[in-house]
Amino acid sequence: MRNYSFLKIFSAVAFLIFAGWSCWATAQSLFLTLEDGTIPIWLLLSGVIGLFVLTSYCTKLIVDSIILKYCEHRTMKFVLGMIGMAFTWLLFSMPTNTHYFMYNKIAKDAAKSELSYIRDNINIEADIRCIEVECIDEYNKIRQDYNSAMVTLKTEVEKAGDPGFGDNAERKLGDAISILYQVVSDEKKSELIENIIILSQDYNLTVKRERNNFFDRCDNILKPYIEELEEVCMRRYYVAKQDNEQRAVNANEIIDDCKQALAVIDTTENMDDILKEARRIITNAYSLSPELEANYIGYPLKRTTNVVEVWSDFFGGVFKDKNYGLGYWILLSIIIDIAAFAFFTLALREEDE
Repeated sequence: MRNYSFLKIFSAVAFLIFAGWSCWATAQSLFLTLEDGTIPIWLLLSGVIGLFVLTSYCTKLIVDSIILKYCEHRTMKFVLGMIGMAFTWLLFSMPTNTHYFMYNKIAKDAAKSELSYIRDNINIEADIRCIEVECIDEYNKIRQDYNSAMVTLKTEVEKAGDPGFGDNAERKLGDAISILYQVVSDEKKSELIENIIILSQDYNLTVKRERNNFFDRCDNILKPYIEELEEVCMRRYYVAKQDNEQRAVNANEIIDDCKQALAVIDTTENMDDILKEARRIITNAYSLSPELEANYIGYPLKRTTNVVEVWSDFFGGVFKDKNYGLGYWILLSIIIDIAAFAFFTLALREEDE
């Protein structure tokens, strides 16, 4: 009958404690990295536990191949154990544990810094005055060109010695109408020209009074399109103005959210919720004002949630001379995992004797 000694029971309990600590940290790191929450934490934890048990067994294979006097397939066990350790521990468990421990160290300060930056720098007023001036200039130029074309048409129709509506006048009328191309379709341009040509046939344009009536009718026909031209030219400004008004509302809401989050971040007991809220606020702010993100020089809160980016920044020297303590968290992760592996081996040791 197996001898369930105190050491064996103690080792099993200790393994569960250290393994649980490590697995929880790994699952939390993965949950933060994935961000979208499509994989629930309990499912991540279940997978992590399975991998950790596998890693522990790989450790046992290595230990057995080294210390047992008689061990079948010693070399194969050692090689398989080392490969398993490399993939499941060095490339998975230890980096994610380190990331989660470091996240808890730096995320709060990162959130406070970024929320304060957004609160003080979010741009709630777009420079729509420039857009307005551009639109007005565009309208004035088109209107001026149109007026000049109509003056040229009138000069042609009232030409001394040869008044009337001939081929030259028809072309000049077409030039005047074509200036309104922004609001008048090709089909409507043709209609306008045809209507005015028909009008010209109803008047004796060799008579001054008739010519005046003709131009009054022209003005009446073209007036709605002139008014529509102004609307079209100014449309970009109206859209920008409306967008800016909504943008200002959204920006003020973000500022209020920043203030509320900053007010409780140092006193809240549920840090996970406040950091999640901070990430939401920051994402909304950068969506509203992308230039904010481009100009921020601190360490972004979003980057602290990603295990790959944190390690990439570590190797890239981003954390140099900063009191983030990544080296300490690496050491802590190694100690926790090694302790779990050692207790796992001790808990099963008698089975091999």
